[in-house]
Parts: sequence; C-alpha cells; structure tokens
Amino acid sequence: MTDPVVALSAFSTIPDGGLDDSEPMNGRVYATLRAQLMSGAFEPGEVVSIRSLAEKLGTSTMPVREALHRLIGDRALETRANRTIAVPLISRAGFRAIAEVRVALEGLAAERAAKHLSEAEIDRLDALTQGMAEAARLNEPQRYLALNTDFHHSIYRAAQNPVLLDLIEKLWVQAGPQFNFLFHTVGVPMRTIAPHEAIIAALRAGDGAGARQSVQRDISESIPDIVETLPV
Repeated sequence: MTDPVVALSAFSTIPDGGLDDSEPMNGRVYATLRAQLMSGAFEPGEVVSIRSLAEKLGTSTMPVREALHRLIGDRALETRANRTIAVPLISRAGFRAIAEVRVALEGLAAERAAKHLSEAEIDRLDALTQGMAEAARLNEPQRYLALNTDFHHSIYRAAQNPVLLDLIEKLWVQAGPQFNFLFHTVGVPMRTIAPHEAIIAALRAGDGAGARQSVQRDISESIPDIVETLPV
C-alpha cells in the first residue's frame, strides 16, 4: 500500500495545498484514507491496521479508528468476523452495478465540464495521460492509478456540481481498490490511454456530447478486464 500520509490533491476532500491543519485530526485522517482508497492505494482484501496507520500518519489510534468507522459506513471498508477491518472484494455483479451508475454520472459530469475547462487545464489532463502511458509501460500500478484518478476527478470537479461530484466519489471509494486488477493482465493499462485521448480531444473542441461518450467508453471498456479477474 502507498504511504497514506501522502496528500492527493486530485480530490475535493483534500485542498490543493495538502491537508488542512485547521481541520480536526479525525477529518484529516478520513480525507487522506478516502483519497487513497479512491486512487487504488489499498488492495482488495487488504487488512487495515489501525496501529500501523496511526504510526504512518503520526497520530494516535483514536482519529484513525473514527475515520475507519466512517469508511465502513461509506462501504469502502468492512468488518470481518474476526473483528479485523479490511478492504472489500467486490463481487462481479456488484462491480457491474457500480460501473453502470458510474457510466451515467461520470458521463454527465464530463459533458458539463466541457463548458468550463480552460486550455491550460486540458493541457494538464494531457500531461496526466502521458504520465499514465509511461507508468503502464514501466508497470507502475500505483503511479498509474493515482494519475488516472487525478485525470478523472479534475474533469468531474470542473462540472461545478458538488452534488454530482459527491455521488461520483462515493462510488469511486468503493471501486478504487478494484482498479488494481487492471494490472493483472498484460497490456490492459495501455489500452486505457486511447479513450483518455478521445476525452481530451472532445474537451478541446468543447464537445460535451463527445466528452460524455468518451468517458462512458473509458469506463465500459475496462469493466470486462476487471470483472474477469474477480473471483465471484
């Protein structure tokens, strides 16, 4: 697992400058772990240690415990029979259900974002995509997944609809760990680059319908590769 103390500026829950020291510690821990889950930094089935996380974050176990219980409520984590806390392994049917809703919501967000993204912001999306291609070639899953998450959520924030963004993030916090399965089959991560390039082209043209279709294609084409690796 990537060190959870690293702040990911890709998400609305974490400011661009990093974690906000003015926020209560439990909120900061929750935001950090939530962002890490969305970016695939935790593996499906991974057991989460409260003490280990507290040590890495430089805090006591209490805010970590509170944050983990919030994440259990978000269905991002689960409590097992032996009272350990772990990242769920989503079933094939469950993953397809999440993806079906993602297609609708993220397509809408991309369509709206096409009206608001500047050329500089689209150039940044292009740079993120090139970074993903390099990470795929070098077989660097964590870098690839972090860049992919930044790419998508930069678009969705630009939709300027906080309700829509919140719904999308609630789905990503459940699906994010499962994205690690993209690296279980050789060549799959590189195949995701073409849909991203299509998204960028549509956004540059201000083509909202094209951006929606390209995002929906990106999600839909990755579903079989992930589902095939899920055990049930």
